[in-house]
Amino acid sequence: MSNHAVLATVDEVPVLRAVVEHLIPLADEARRFVFVLCADDVGERVAAALAGLPVVDRDDDEKTTARCDPRTLADLRALCWALATIFEAPEDGPFVTELGYLNLAPRVVAGPDRAAVRAALVKAKLTVADAAELTAGRPAIDDEAAIARAMAPFEEHFAPEVAEAARAWLEGEDGAIPAVIREAESEYYGNPAGVVSDALTGAAERWNARTSRKLLDLWIACREVGAHLSLGLGEDELPPELGVDRARIVATALEAGGLDPALAVLAAKHCQGASTWYLAQTLLARPAIFTDALGLGREVARALAAAAVPVMGPQYSPSALERLRAFVASRSPALGTEALLKIAELLPDAVDEGHFEVAAEGAEPLELCKLARALEEADASRFAGMLRRANERWMSAAEPAAMVEQLREVQQRDEALVDAEVAWSRLLERLANNPGDPFGDGPEGGAIMKCYFVVEALRAPTGALKERLGALCREHGSALGSLRRPLEKKAGIKPPPAPYVDADLKSLPEALAKAWKTARKKSWAAGVRLPAGAKEAALVAAEKVLGSKLPAELRASFTVHDGAGEDECFRGGRLYAIAEAVKQRAWLLEVDGAPFDADWLPITDDGAGNHACVVFRGKDAGVVMDFDHETGCGRRLAKSFAAFLQGANWE
Repeated sequence: MSNHAVLATVDEVPVLRAVVEHLIPLADEARRFVFVLCADDVGERVAAALAGLPVVDRDDDEKTTARCDPRTLADLRALCWALATIFEAPEDGPFVTELGYLNLAPRVVAGPDRAAVRAALVKAKLTVADAAELTAGRPAIDDEAAIARAMAPFEEHFAPEVAEAARAWLEGEDGAIPAVIREAESEYYGNPAGVVSDALTGAAERWNARTSRKLLDLWIACREVGAHLSLGLGEDELPPELGVDRARIVATALEAGGLDPALAVLAAKHCQGASTWYLAQTLLARPAIFTDALGLGREVARALAAAAVPVMGPQYSPSALERLRAFVASRSPALGTEALLKIAELLPDAVDEGHFEVAAEGAEPLELCKLARALEEADASRFAGMLRRANERWMSAAEPAAMVEQLREVQQRDEALVDAEVAWSRLLERLANNPGDPFGDGPEGGAIMKCYFVVEALRAPTGALKERLGALCREHGSALGSLRRPLEKKAGIKPPPAPYVDADLKSLPEALAKAWKTARKKSWAAGVRLPAGAKEAALVAAEKVLGSKLPAELRASFTVHDGAGEDECFRGGRLYAIAEAVKQRAWLLEVDGAPFDADWLPITDDGAGNHACVVFRGKDAGVVMDFDHETGCGRRLAKSFAAFLQGANWE
């Protein structure tokens, strides 16, 4: 049944009780105050009914009539915000609402007289329920039902002998998990730890204590150490928690089964339900857990600390922020970049450069730069130059190839996080030391290609850096390979005239001549020097192998430029020379995979096994078609090779 309002005190809502006991302590009198929850569209009616009572409105001082000290008032309001999350529920209940998405509007009556609150609401013809009623009447699942649920994924995904052993173990006395179960594997789950999320019922408060205990023991025994701690209990059928502290129940059960407390909390946080928002935050009352978690690894401790930063209501509480401030003052190594990013927003004055230095140890460049920028934005005077120092820190520490890869990653996520002067300084050092192989993975190494994109995205250097770049280009131009043109462009060096004479295009059809004229301009700007045309003998030899004359337009094109060399600049791939095209066709006709049309000649390669092909005989001769190595012959790309060439971007 849906109600206009639900009444609760702190001790009637397990999630709220845990928050108050550990994070936002209230005086005994305030713990007995009555919280009134209703949907936002019923809020005005409820407010009118409560007129005359001492009310604390969640976010409106003018509607607050209760006399409380400012700290208690702020804490109560924070708890109202938390209750709006804790009592999230479907629109069909337990609240009367016409909203498509339930928005709760809690308020507090600053007194313990529940009967007076109920009478005022009933007098206004509003239906009322008590929070305790909403979670009552959920009996535990019996042994038979629990075991049947647990066996379903075993029987579907594991060998019969494993399922048989699992049933015997679940039905038998307590004892060690048989090796046949612990060592079992399946294609879907991997190991039996993955079964637990499907085997356990989602409503933790209804667990069959014996069977659930055994399954949690199985998860603890079989989970991959260091792997994602996702327990994920019953996502598809979870009822609303309505104040039940499901996450804490799960964490307590895991800890009782021998899992480290920090890991138990992190695993329980991956369960579904609003209670997961509050579990880690209450750990601020026991800060030793973060120190202990460091023994499991810095990443574990940092994940725990990040989860503990107050959100979803407690971030508005002076008491909660006071506990957080004390934790920040400890300068714990558990305070990594993720936690400090949140803290910089809540308590910017509590963070200093010492915290940044601790968080920087082992931090990913992207996260380090995000933190540096957040600190600069929080307090420009105290943290001036922090982003530049963050850039210098990780670029100087990384190996050359890794530096370029990380630089590209940061650039792609947020260009504003890259300090261009620092990046240019580091790149110029590497390029000056070894222009042909600046990153130590060979002239054709992947770092060169990443550096190409990095240079393209960086704003041009100025002053002394620009002079250094210009000198580098003039002294080592040819050695820079594919980096030459983008570097010269950033240095403001104009490219020399293209080494082509357009007179050789006069013999081509008009559309093809126009396409090659454009291609010469674009490819030269991209740093690609096109090869000379194919000899007549090479074209005749190719036609002999094909058993057919090449389409006139394609043949004429090969006489001007025999492909485009090794650069992957043509439509993101390579444009084949005639001999390469014939060789690739022969391979595609023989290799196992998607069938290839013998009347097609591949002319480009995208590096992933896909090709653009020219039909060289038949009614569609001259048309350019797509070939996918997985699906085979596909759509038409262009009506002619000239049109295909004209559409190339050469980037």
